[in-house]
Amino acid sequence: MSNNNLFMYIFISLETEIIEVSIAGDFEKIKVFFNKKIGDGATGEVYEGTYEVDDNRVAVKLITKQMDLIKWKELEVLRKVDDRNIVRYFHTHTNERDDVKQIAIAMELANTDLDKWIKNGETKNIQTIKKILEDASKGLKALHTFSPVVIHRDIKPSNVLLFMGMDGKITAKLSDFGISRFVTPTKAGVTTTSPGTGTQNWMPPEALKHAESSDKFILETSFDIFPLGLLIHYTLTECRHLFSSSENDTEILINQNIFQDKPNWNYESKYCKKIEYENLVNCMTNPEPSNRPNIKAIVEHPFFWSYQRGLEFIQAVSMDLDKTNEEKSGPFRSILDNNFRKKWNKVPWDSKLCPDVKEYKESIEKKFPKKYNPNNCTELIEFISDKNRHFGTWKKQKNLTSPSTFGENGENYAEYFISRFPELIPMVFEMLQKSENAKYRSKCLLPYFVNIENHSFTCKKRSKSKA
Repeated sequence: MSNNNLFMYIFISLETEIIEVSIAGDFEKIKVFFNKKIGDGATGEVYEGTYEVDDNRVAVKLITKQMDLIKWKELEVLRKVDDRNIVRYFHTHTNERDDVKQIAIAMELANTDLDKWIKNGETKNIQTIKKILEDASKGLKALHTFSPVVIHRDIKPSNVLLFMGMDGKITAKLSDFGISRFVTPTKAGVTTTSPGTGTQNWMPPEALKHAESSDKFILETSFDIFPLGLLIHYTLTECRHLFSSSENDTEILINQNIFQDKPNWNYESKYCKKIEYENLVNCMTNPEPSNRPNIKAIVEHPFFWSYQRGLEFIQAVSMDLDKTNEEKSGPFRSILDNNFRKKWNKVPWDSKLCPDVKEYKESIEKKFPKKYNPNNCTELIEFISDKNRHFGTWKKQKNLTSPSTFGENGENYAEYFISRFPELIPMVFEMLQKSENAKYRSKCLLPYFVNIENHSFTCKKRSKSKA
């Protein structure tokens, strides 16, 4: 069968709704099920199929749009990006017919995508959601740290594929690189005349500003950071776009809000407190590309920390406050305590403790001279750190080793405190991250700021759009 006949056979099959087509010739490794369409990618349609053997189920992307040689080479290079959070490619074949390049790509078949998963109505938990968003961010990190650098250009929920493991855990992977571009390590960006290529409502403002212009546009990695920030907000608020004034906004209105920088912070998440992600999303969606954090800083933001890493950070801050001389620690204590009281501590922090832990706090204060001021943030930090170090003291009390408190061996200790004080770590981290407070970071705190530039997460919160 000739190449011309091969593709003619495919299109006839589509029209006559043949259920299954085994592609011959150079395509003998791929079988496509045209009655099982998965969706549309940036450059073609995606169907279920098999690769090499019938039980190896894959997704097959058929690209029939004309593509120039440079873009095809980019797609070839992209197949070499080997990362657990990038969808895996198995096989690619290309043919030419009437000067049109026709491509079939076999890749991993996902269980679903993020957009469908958010809308499926099933009960979700914050740890699973954070894991998915962290995976997506790590996938982008793999692209932005690849050589040459890959700029995705179409970050959105439907391009984050979800794979269910045998253990029931979900792994998220970035997909659809049809319009991706490459930047050589020696350049800060790549010039393009089509910055508006992508998906409406998921492009940064600089792309919208140049969409109707013939001027050259410098494409940089910050282009991807903006929609990733939108994606984080969209997921946590269950399909609420950060730049939608209401749930019924049209694409045009949302684009206008992006263009005019009118984010809407009124949407709440039922999975976590806004303080946990607001600083991150606010900086990622900064209208000025150079003020957005890079992907290395993003994946190390406290939002993605495990409970254990959060506890270790609290302990490091406590050690810093203890070991730093009064000349340094005194002012920083005042900064933390004043900011905490002003913004978050509307009630004494010990009122958020369960009766058993509060009773334990009061009992040890009677036995020892140390008193914990419930109105000071630094005293909360010290209380959490002190009691973690004195595991043997509270382990003797059965009411503190139940699953609802610290757990038999302290396995729930970190979760207990961090879930009750979700504003604590983001606030302390943001204060320490400011350049004027860098002098308060001791050696034990430096590992938490390795890839964090002074400006990464210190941008001011922008005004709300009118609801």
